[in-house]
Amino acid sequence: MVSTPYEGCSGGFSSSDVQLRKMLIKKILEYAQELNVKYIEIRSSFPISELKESGFIEKTPLLVSEAPLKDADDNFAMLSAKHRRNVRSAEKKGVTIRAAENIEEMKIFYKILYEHYKNLGVPFFGVKFFLGIWEKLIENDQASLLIARFGEEIIGGHLLFFSGKILISKYAAFRREKDLSKLYASYALFWKGIEVGLQKGFESFNLGVTGEVNTGLLDFKSRFGAETHPVYFYYYPIGGEIPDFAKYYGEYSLLKKIWRAAPAILTSGIGQKINEWIC
Repeated sequence: MVSTPYEGCSGGFSSSDVQLRKMLIKKILEYAQELNVKYIEIRSSFPISELKESGFIEKTPLLVSEAPLKDADDNFAMLSAKHRRNVRSAEKKGVTIRAAENIEEMKIFYKILYEHYKNLGVPFFGVKFFLGIWEKLIENDQASLLIARFGEEIIGGHLLFFSGKILISKYAAFRREKDLSKLYASYALFWKGIEVGLQKGFESFNLGVTGEVNTGLLDFKSRFGAETHPVYFYYYPIGGEIPDFAKYYGEYSLLKKIWRAAPAILTSGIGQKINEWIC
């Protein structure tokens, strides 16, 4: 039993009433015993003492980076000098960013994103998952896909989710050929994400979760003015052992090397099932 699968930085209680939380915990435990699940997993952006008091094991396998959204001048000033320079450089070199206009652009973005995760050695969702995001979220103004172009060529994208007062950076990827990597499309895509958040009146920009071993990505996010804090995972074993979630986000492992080397015809077919099992 997992609270909010596919989301790594929220899923705790929606009430601050202590007694109500304890009643909910009691019901969760009863239901898990009836179903005989392996374990319960509750994710939260803040610590929940009532869960620890009830025997849940607290872990902090991930870090989430969040930046306040103020106004264009203030947020641009929050960028590091290098990030500001690279955002300007991308524009000068001819990189343009705009919202995707059709589902075909989502398909192109998915191919770039899939290759990115394949190179990382990480199993990834199937294309149908992203076509569903287009039809259910983007077409209903609950998400936005930013597309980076160089001339007529799509070289990257940035998928944003809308959640209350928070803009969530869910997935971002760009093509890494040598001549394209010097265009700094990633910097332009993230800055455009901030501009979208400001235009739509969001109060904060969630740049997503990161494993603590990935110091380079954490540094990249912090230079956009983001502050980093732990994500709290609470586990209660019922009929099996709790997972080592942090290992999944580890930078190196034999399984990841095998996955990188495996043919795409194999990995594209089973990546979706692996993600459903992990998440």
